[in-house]
Amino acid sequence: MLHSLFRTLLVTAFILPILVIYFKGDDFIPDPFANYIYTYIFFFILFCFLLAPFYYIPSLISKRGKLKINDDHLVFNFGKKDTRIIYFKDIRSYIKENTSIGFSFFIYPLDDIYPTISFYVENIHEIDAVDTLLTNKINEYIEKEEKDKTNLKV
Repeated sequence: MLHSLFRTLLVTAFILPILVIYFKGDDFIPDPFANYIYTYIFFFILFCFLLAPFYYIPSLISKRGKLKINDDHLVFNFGKKDTRIIYFKDIRSYIKENTSIGFSFFIYPLDDIYPTISFYVENIHEIDAVDTLLTNKINEYIEKEEKDKTNLKV
C-alpha cells in the first residue's frame, strides 16, 4: 500500500505542475495559483522528497536474512523463527529485477503465478554470485532429474 501511495504522490508531483502551467495560459487557474506557481511546483516536489524516506527505509530494514544454497534446496533464514526451505524440484523459474536499492529476486513455484519468496541484494558482487549460483544449481538439478528418468527407462 505504501508503495502505491508513494508512486501516486510522485506522479502527482510531476503531472500536476505541468497541468497547472498548461491551464494557466488560458486563464483557467485562479489568481492565487497564478501568482504562486513556482511555490506550488516546489511544494509538490519537496513533498515527494520528504515522503521518500518513509518508503525506502522500511524496505531496506524490513527483511534482512541469509541465503544458503544446498544441493537440492535453498534455505532462507530471516531471523531465528522465520526459516523457509524451497526445493529445486518446486522451482519453475526466477526473475532478477533492477530496483533503486539494488536487485530484487523473485522465485516462482511450479504451480502458482505468484512468487514463493522474494528478496533483494544490494552488493553487485553478491548479485552476480546469487544469480550464477541459482542458475547453475537449478540447471544441475534439472539435468540430474533427466538423467535419473533416462536411467529408469533403460
